[in-house]
Amino acid sequence: MNKKTPREVKLAWLSGIIDGEGTIAMYLVKNKDIIVQPIYGIYVCNSDIEMINEIKNIYDEIGLKYYFKAKNYKQGMFKQNLVVYELKVSRRNEIEYLLELIIPYLIAKKREAEVIYKFLKENPTSKLLKNRGNRSKKINDNHQTYLETINNFKQARQFGNLTPVETKRETPIL
Repeated sequence: MNKKTPREVKLAWLSGIIDGEGTIAMYLVKNKDIIVQPIYGIYVCNSDIEMINEIKNIYDEIGLKYYFKAKNYKQGMFKQNLVVYELKVSRRNEIEYLLELIIPYLIAKKREAEVIYKFLKENPTSKLLKNRGNRSKKINDNHQTYLETINNFKQARQFGNLTPVETKRETPIL
């Protein structure tokens, strides 16, 4: 039996949390219908501070920079104050590094992660010219690359066969 190291166990746990509670996001920033640049990130939001602290510990252990924020919500069925904690990884090199570590363990969000990872690997920042502000009204040189990548990302988010599957169970004999 192949025993997992403590680091592998933590990365597998983190992947499960990101799969179930997190978001792997990619969207395009536009300025008057002209694509300026893509934005990507890995987010985990939850009201369980112990879980958030465990994720922070893992991020610290692997040397990852992240943003932490707590928000107070007063809504919902119980009308009580609810504190929701958010951990966000949004720096390009940090996302690339985290995805490299967790992709082998992801299940539900694996295809999305692979699309972003491939985009980051194939398009180093020096290759992507950012046209911030877009004062010239020109289309960003990377317009087509961005569109293809976001379309691939949207396809990766689509679920597979959505046809219901009938399950059959045998009735136990008493």
